[in-house]
Amino acid sequence: SQQHRAEEQKAAEEAARQDLAKYRVEVVSVMITNIHLPEALMKTTQQKNLAEQEKSMYDAKKDAETRRIEFEKTKAEADAQVRIITAEGRLVGHGQYHLGASDFNYALDSTLNPSRLLAFMPPGVRNFVEPSWFEKSPRIKARVVGDFVDPERFGYEATFAARRGSYRGVGFEDVSAKLQLKRNKLAVRDLLFSRPDGEVRGTVDVDFNRQRTAFDLRTTANPVPLASLLGPKASDFANPYRFGNATQGHARGVADFRDPLGTAWTASFTNNQFAAWKFTADEVQADLAFTNNILTAAGEARGVKQGPLAAERATARFTVTTNSATGTVDARGVKAWGLSAEEAKGDFDYAATGGLTLTTQAKQVKGWALSAQHTLRRAIAFKFTA
Repeated sequence: SQQHRAEEQKAAEEAARQDLAKYRVEVVSVMITNIHLPEALMKTTQQKNLAEQEKSMYDAKKDAETRRIEFEKTKAEADAQVRIITAEGRLVGHGQYHLGASDFNYALDSTLNPSRLLAFMPPGVRNFVEPSWFEKSPRIKARVVGDFVDPERFGYEATFAARRGSYRGVGFEDVSAKLQLKRNKLAVRDLLFSRPDGEVRGTVDVDFNRQRTAFDLRTTANPVPLASLLGPKASDFANPYRFGNATQGHARGVADFRDPLGTAWTASFTNNQFAAWKFTADEVQADLAFTNNILTAAGEARGVKQGPLAAERATARFTVTTNSATGTVDARGVKAWGLSAEEAKGDFDYAATGGLTLTTQAKQVKGWALSAQHTLRRAIAFKFTA
């Protein structure tokens, strides 16, 4: 280049002046004219110079980009620190989000009452959490992932534990569970719902979009108040029944809060001091199934009483719909209206519009003016409509 040639020319002039001064020769100036090098050599030199310049530019850009990324990363991590403190608890967390991709992830540790966070929850989750009440804020450890642009990518995993509170009006002493929420579906695992009269353990799966809840639960607690956990339909069904303090039950199925006809479940239980309407039993074991708003049941009871009727043991099968009920009862050791029978069988048919039809048969009947020597050995039957 022109600059390099001037520098070389000056250096050559100085060197020539010093060398020729020994011979008393004065140098006025040294000029270097254009040098015409071979074209191949010039092309190679030019390419080398361009490559060096491009490398310098690339290194400079790379350093600048690295510094920019580090800066943005530091900024994002700083923005991801969460700390909320109130008189009743606190929420602390840390995480990061990617500015370019809009996704995020957080790790949270909270002793805040979830009701304080309803405004930050998706609608389906908010509806699920809202019926809860806690005497003391629960402990929640959670991991949250999601995307600011795509709500469907929201995901939540947590362990949950609380003491003394209620859900849908059902009180508890202790509750704990593992929760996983993704795409508006909540999976509850290792559920423990403890009450003074027993506990509930099992799994629950909630589909917020379809308003359906699938469950597989075992209980030693009174099932009547627990039915409210599955909604008003289940609560209405359970209200006529009374259970003693020795319940063993298992229920599984689906509760559909949008379409009652979509509700279907099966259950089995054993209990002491059971009562339904005017029926009571010292011990009872039953298997039930509910689908299409129809309940079918089969069971066995001991120490049975129904108004003036008493039996040592009875087995029953019946079907109940919204407006009707039919069934069969077989009993042993029966007493009623001053009569006694070793065996008795009854069939009933009830319709809301037509009243009750009851047919009974009995064997080995004693009572009234009959003595042991005149015991009836043939079946007797009577039928009446009320």
